[in-house]
Amino acid sequence: MKRSFQVEIAGQLLSIRSDEGPEYVQRLADYVDAQLRSLTQGRRSTPSMQRVALLVAISLADELFRERDLHRRFRARVADKLDTLRQALDAHEAHLVTAPADLPTELASTERASTERASTERASTERASTELAATEMAATEMAATEMADPDADPP
Repeated sequence: MKRSFQVEIAGQLLSIRSDEGPEYVQRLADYVDAQLRSLTQGRRSTPSMQRVALLVAISLADELFRERDLHRRFRARVADKLDTLRQALDAHEAHLVTAPADLPTELASTERASTERASTERASTERASTELAATEMAATEMAATEMADPDADPP
């Protein structure tokens, strides 16, 4: 359920509606305010607030694009490792199927434990990948909402 929170950015009091808690919304407001201040600090003349806001929007878009690229590369690395793990697991399972029937019990137990560990690793990697995708989606939605109309209350 969305709640409304009051924050101050560039000396202006804004009402922000969000599903997140007040601490998170305040952190966002503080971050944007710091970006605004960093672009106006040390200047002889103060540029218009609209110009500064546009520069902040470009800066935030740059950060978002860089993070998305980093996230894409990370997901590709996870997918590659997962594929390698699947191939190793498939090869290992094929080896178990073709292993001689007189294999010592101890060795068979070790093989099963190894297979179970590989399966657990695969599940853990898949969960991490899913969580990462959900986090990216939430961040993208929030950034898109804020960038669409920064002066309006979010829906």
